Amino acid sequence: MHLSVRSGLGSTRPSAPASTCARRARCSRRCVRPTSRPRAAADLLTQRSPLSVAATVEAMRRAAGMDSVHEVLAQDMVLARGLIEHGDFVEGVRAQLVDKDRQPMWSQASFDEVSGADVARLFEG
Repeated sequence: MHLSVRSGLGSTRPSAPASTCARRARCSRRCVRPTSRPRAAADLLTQRSPLSVAATVEAMRRAAGMDSVHEVLAQDMVLARGLIEHGDFVEGVRAQLVDKDRQPMWSQASFDEVSGADVARLFEG
């Protein structure tokens, strides 16, 4: 499954100097270019389980066509069970909480390795 989290998210240019930032007068925190936030989000997603990210995107697509919160929550329950049974959840817990090495070994190394069939299997109850 092709899932690009990097395309079209802008550049990582440095922040504007405080003296040239028009928003500086309105905010007390450091001014950050709008393009840095999407880049940071994309970088964070690439550290997560590719299968889990792809499944989350698919869940949001499916939820957009649902008629009630009950349907969405039912889907989320099925997906949660699928993600726990798959193994990446357990690997994430191991890397974060047990060994604390912060080096998970995901079942798929990249988004390109995730197939539509892998994602669809997670939604089977």
